[in-house]
Amino acid sequence: MAVRVEQSESIAIGRPQHVVWRLAGHPRAWSAWTSTRNVRTTPDGPLAAGTEVTYGYGERETHATIAEFSPERLLAIQASEPGYDFVESVVLAPNGAGTLATITMGFVTRGLLYSTLAVLVKPFKRWVLGRPLRKDLLALRAAAEHAGHAEGAKQDSSGPPAP
Repeated sequence: MAVRVEQSESIAIGRPQHVVWRLAGHPRAWSAWTSTRNVRTTPDGPLAAGTEVTYGYGERETHATIAEFSPERLLAIQASEPGYDFVESVVLAPNGAGTLATITMGFVTRGLLYSTLAVLVKPFKRWVLGRPLRKDLLALRAAAEHAGHAEGAKQDSSGPPAP
């Protein structure tokens, strides 16, 4: 018996998509707005579907694979853990002069124990999954706004951009 649980949360960020993407679309920048640490990608170089991502989260190390990748728009990773398969995606879309960021987290269980736990959690998914997603989105917005202000200050101090 397999059970699928998924939750999405979105937030408007008052910065252009390319500024938000530098944080959300590059695994090595995740520690600026999430609790991940020690992020490594294999192979080194430009990201693409199939790139392996290893990162620490709490006391654990997770090995994931980039499942989907579309620069400045979509990054989806997937991982297999004992008892379940995990998928998380970040989707960016234009929102006026800013960006709408949506994070979706989901898992599909394997085996009776994890499936039973998922059935029990499903009615509370907005609290169990939604709270951490909202926390990450608020941190992403703060980091993007800080990065955008720093970028603007650099341009202001060095004069107008070259034609």
